[in-house]
Amino acid sequence: MEATLNEHAKERRVCVRSKVWWTKEIAELRKERGRAVRKRRQNPAAYGEAQRNLRRAIRRAKKSCWEEYVQGADKEQLWRAVRYTAPRLEGKAQTLVDETGAKATSREERERMLIATAFPEAPDAGEQPPLPEGGHAHRRVNKSLVGRLLAKTRNASASGGDRMGAEIVKVMWEWAPERITALVRACIELGHHPESWKTAKGVVIPKLGKLDYSQVRAHRVISLLDSISKLVERMAAHLIADHLERRSKLHDGQYGCRKRRSAVDAVAVLMNRTQQAWQEKRVAGALMMDVKSAFNNVSRPILSTRLVELGIEPDLVRWTDSFMSNRKVRLVLGGREGEENEVDTGVPQGSPVAPILFTAYLSGIFDQVEAACPGVQGLSFVDDVAWWADGKTEKEVAETLGKAATAALDWSGENGVTFDQAKTEAMFLSKRRRKPTETVRVGDDEIPFNKQATRWLGVWIDSKMTLKEHHSARMKSARKAMGRIRRLTGQAGLCPGACRKALVACVQATALYGAELWWDDREGAGVKNQQDEIQKLENQLGRAVAGNFRTTNLGVVMAESGLRPAECLLNNRSRRHALRLMSLPKGNQAKSLPGCNTAMGRPQ
Repeated sequence: MEATLNEHAKERRVCVRSKVWWTKEIAELRKERGRAVRKRRQNPAAYGEAQRNLRRAIRRAKKSCWEEYVQGADKEQLWRAVRYTAPRLEGKAQTLVDETGAKATSREERERMLIATAFPEAPDAGEQPPLPEGGHAHRRVNKSLVGRLLAKTRNASASGGDRMGAEIVKVMWEWAPERITALVRACIELGHHPESWKTAKGVVIPKLGKLDYSQVRAHRVISLLDSISKLVERMAAHLIADHLERRSKLHDGQYGCRKRRSAVDAVAVLMNRTQQAWQEKRVAGALMMDVKSAFNNVSRPILSTRLVELGIEPDLVRWTDSFMSNRKVRLVLGGREGEENEVDTGVPQGSPVAPILFTAYLSGIFDQVEAACPGVQGLSFVDDVAWWADGKTEKEVAETLGKAATAALDWSGENGVTFDQAKTEAMFLSKRRRKPTETVRVGDDEIPFNKQATRWLGVWIDSKMTLKEHHSARMKSARKAMGRIRRLTGQAGLCPGACRKALVACVQATALYGAELWWDDREGAGVKNQQDEIQKLENQLGRAVAGNFRTTNLGVVMAESGLRPAECLLNNRSRRHALRLMSLPKGNQAKSLPGCNTAMGRPQ
C-alpha cells in the first residue's frame, strides 16, 4: 500500500504560508512590502503604508475566511469549530520535574524523563510459563467481520509511522478485501504481530485540569500506530471481549471498556446498595482507589497467565504476547521525532486492544478482595476502583474498608500494579447530620472520610446522596460551555440547525450528565429547584438558536428552536436509562435497579 501511494499519490507539502486564508491579494501586497523594505531609508512613509495595507488585508482575509467557514460548516467542520472555542492549556513546560524533584531542561533530558515515567521497567514476574498451542479464534475472522470493524474506524484518526490514515485502508479494502482479510486471519492464527508494526509514534499530551504542567505526571504519552496494525488489534479486541462477555468471565462490578455499561450505571449501583443498607438501619462507606499509570504497568507474563485463566483461545494468547513484546516508541517533542526507545512493559495507550486487555488484567483483584473481606463489594470503571461496605457503625465500616485496602494492596504487589495514594479517598454515606470522624487505613497512611462531597466518575456524591453539589457543578460547567459556544452564534455565525447541534451536544449534555441519578418526577421529591435551573438554561439555548429578541414569547422560542422543556428532558432521560438497564443480560447488577424498593428504583 505504501509503495502504491508513493507511486500515484501526491505528497502533501506544508510550509509557513500554508494558510487557508492566504489569497493572491495578500501575496501581491507582501511583494510590495518587500520592495518597500529595500527602499525604506529613501521613503519610510511608503514602507509604513505598505506594512499597514498588508496587515489590513490579512485581517480582512482571516475574518472573511472564518465567517465563510462557520456559516457553511458541515458535520466535521462544525465540531472542529467547537474545539476552537475550548480554552487552551497554558504552559507546555520547557522544564519537567519528576516525583523525586529532578529537573529536565534539554530535549534529551525531557525525553528520557518522559520515557522513564510513561514506560517504567517491568516488575519481576518470574519465569514465564510456555504459551499454549493451537486455538480456533482465527476461524471467526471473515470478510464480513473485518469489513464491519474497518467501517467503524474514524477517517480522522491519527496515523502512525506509515503516514496512512484509515481512509486509505478503506480504499484498499474496496480493491482487495480478500487479501486484507487473509492478513488479519494469518496474524491471529500464527499468534504473531509483525515487528514493523511494533514501533509507535509517542505524542506527549498534557492532561486536562492540572495545576502545574512542569510536573512530568501532568502529561501522558499517546501511541500512534499504523492503520493496518490497528485493524488487526481491533479484531483481537473484538474476539477477546466477545469471549469474556459470552462466558461471564469478568467481574460484574467492572463497568469500563464494556459494551452497554457506563459510569453512571456504576454510580447508580453504589447508590442503590447504600439505600438498601439505609432501609436496614445500617450505614455505608466507600473507598476510592486509582491505579497509577494503568496501561503502562501491565506485565506481559502476568497478562498471558491471566488470559489463560480466563479461557481465552490459545492463538489469541500468543498474539497478545507477540503484540506486547519487543515494542519501541519514538517520542515527538516540539514537532520533532526522537530516537527509538525500547519498551518492555505495558500496553500502548491509543491501541484499540489496550482497554479490554487492561480490564482482563485487573479482573483478578475483585474476587480476591471480596473473598478475603466478606461484605465488601467492588466496583470499577477502567482504572478507578471503589470498595463498598456497610455496617452498624462508622467504625465498623472503616475497619472493613481497611481490610479491603490491605487485600487490594497485596494483590497489586503480586501483579505489578500500583495504586496512587494521593488520589485515594474515602466517603461515608449516612442520613445522620454528624460529620464522620473515623479514618481508613490504606498501607501506611490513614485516609479520613471526606466531610464534603466526593467526586467519583464525574459525579459529586455527598453523604446523604442528594447530589445537589453534583447538579451545581454540572450547571457551572454548562454555563461555561454556553459562553464558549455563543462565540459561534450571531449574525455571521452558525446556521440555526448547526447551532442547535452544538448547543445540545456541548451545553445540554453537560448539564444533564448524571441527572437520572437524582431526578424524581413525583410530588414532594425536592428537585423542583434543579428543574427550574435547567429550564432557565434551556430558555437561553432556545434564544441562541432562534436568534430572536429577549421579549419574544418563550413558547414560540422553544417551538422554533426544536428544544423540549426541562421536565420532558429529565423524564425522557430517566425513562431511557431504566429501559436500557432492563435490557441488560441476566446477572448484571444494574439490571435489578428499575423497580427496586429504593429511591433509585422509584417504586410507585
